[in-house]
Amino acid sequence: MAGRNTMWHPSCMPSPDPHEMPDTDKVFGRRVERLRERNGWSQTELARKMKERGFDAFHQTTISRVEKGERPVRLGEAVAFAEIFGRPLESMLAAPSAEIAPDVEIMGAFIRRTVNWQNDAVQAITKHMWCIAKIRKVREEFLELGGERAPDDELLYLLKEYDELFDRDTEFLVRQAEKLYEEVRGLEYFSLVDKKLDELWPGSRANARMQAERRRMRKRAEAEIEGPDDAEG
Repeated sequence: MAGRNTMWHPSCMPSPDPHEMPDTDKVFGRRVERLRERNGWSQTELARKMKERGFDAFHQTTISRVEKGERPVRLGEAVAFAEIFGRPLESMLAAPSAEIAPDVEIMGAFIRRTVNWQNDAVQAITKHMWCIAKIRKVREEFLELGGERAPDDELLYLLKEYDELFDRDTEFLVRQAEKLYEEVRGLEYFSLVDKKLDELWPGSRANARMQAERRRMRKRAEAEIEGPDDAEG
């Protein structure tokens, strides 16, 4: 490969302000480490991929030194790393501020998606509570008009029907939001948004309280419909 023995040096980059120029080897090393971890590869596996491209001197310890910025990266090696990760060479050599920009966008997307999941869950809960209140109101109106009792089976059926809607619409959304949240927390490079997510997530605890209240409400409604004798039995 042409240029394989050429040492990569910051002078190969466009000439930035010397006071702002990062340590290129460390920037490159951090990028290699993040991309390797994102792909789920060990240092040994990445070294093997480099050997497959003709860099026989690469071992696990070599990758470790590259990631720490302790070993200067040759131009040919930099090109090989970029090919392995499927990234343009310039993205591998980006300054820290430019390097994290895509991750910041992804973080924002995760946060927005989490908020949307919770908003959907709250809307489903609100709809369910409204339906339960509507059922009770209809029953009260029926009794006020002179009916001895509301149609027990029909009301109980409606209660269960709305309960099933709640389970499908709300609990599914909450499970998805919880799964997403745990995935985000499990990624080291999302640690910057942990605090923001912690601020958002109390919504799930509020939802848990609403679920408990929903169950209590259903039991009370069923007891009222079934009557004292049936409830005791």
